[in-house]
Amino acid sequence: MNLSMVAPHERRVKDLWTDENRRWNKDRVHAIYGNFLGDQICNLPIGDKDHRDRVVWFHNPHGFYYSKSAYSWLMLKLGFRQDCPRCGAEKETLIHTLKDCPTARTILSIGGLDNKLLVKEYDCCIDWLEDVMHVLNKKATADFIIVLWNSWNNRNNFIFRGKEDNAQVVWERAKTLSHDFRIYNLMNDPIIPATPTCKIWEKPPRGYAKVNFDATINKNKTSYGFIIRDEEGFVIGGGGGFKEETSSAEWAKLYAFEESLKKARALNISKIVFETDNASLVNRVKKHGRDITIMGTRINEIQIVMGNFHSATI
Repeated sequence: MNLSMVAPHERRVKDLWTDENRRWNKDRVHAIYGNFLGDQICNLPIGDKDHRDRVVWFHNPHGFYYSKSAYSWLMLKLGFRQDCPRCGAEKETLIHTLKDCPTARTILSIGGLDNKLLVKEYDCCIDWLEDVMHVLNKKATADFIIVLWNSWNNRNNFIFRGKEDNAQVVWERAKTLSHDFRIYNLMNDPIIPATPTCKIWEKPPRGYAKVNFDATINKNKTSYGFIIRDEEGFVIGGGGGFKEETSSAEWAKLYAFEESLKKARALNISKIVFETDNASLVNRVKKHGRDITIMGTRINEIQIVMGNFHSATI
C-alpha cells in the first residue's frame, strides 16, 4: 500500500467509489494498493445504497465470531500434522488422542474405566463413546466427559506451549471439578439402554414418496446408498455407489442426498420426503439461507433442485 498516494478525502472505503454508479474507482484503487491487491479489492461487490454494513466472521456459518471458530482457523493456518506429536503414532485421530495415546489411556486407567473399553479397537470415536454410555450412568458419564476435556486440554498444552502434565496430575485436576468423582459408577442404570430401541420405517403422507439415504466412511473410501418407497412401502427406486476419497460424515451424506435427488427427478416424483439420521445436515438444509460456508453454498444449489418438485421436505 502506497500511503503517499492517499488523498486527505480518501480516508473511508466509500471515498474510493464513484458517486454516479457506486462502483470502485479502479484508477485510484490501483494507484494506492497496486495491481495485485487492487484487483482483489475491485472484485469485492458493493451493496445497495440502503444496505447496512455489518462485521462478518467468515469462518462461522452465521458470520459470528466464537473462540471455537478462531481455534479452528488457527489450526488451518498452522497446518495439520498427521502423526501424534506426543507418542509418535503414525496418525493422530480423535480416538487416538482421547483413548489410545499412552498418556490418555493412563488417565482413563487411573479413573477405573472398564478395561474392555480401553483395549477394544475402534475406527470412530463416536462408536467408543456410545459403548461407554451403554455402561455408565448419567452421573458417571458426566464425570467421564470431564476427564476427556482435561485430557484434551493437556494435549493442547503440549502442542501450543510445549508443556504436558503427567496422567495423575490431569486426573486430579478433573477430579476437583466434580464432587464424589467416579467414572466407574455402575450403581444406577446406564445412560443408554443396553438393548437399543428398534426403529421401524414410517410411511410418508398420502400421495408422497419417501427417500431414505445414508453413507459410511471406511479408510480411503466413501460408500453411499438410498432407497425410494411409495406411501405403502413398496420400493420404486434406489441406488448407491463408492467414491475413492475420504470426507466427513456430513459431506458423505450430503453427496448421498444429491444422488437421491437426481434419482427422484428421473422417476418424475412430484411429492417427496427425504429422511436421514444426520441431524446436523437436516438443520443445515432447513436453515440454508443463513449458512455462508462452502457446504452452505452447496446446499443452496440443492434447494434450487428441490424447488423443482411440487413438494419436497427433509
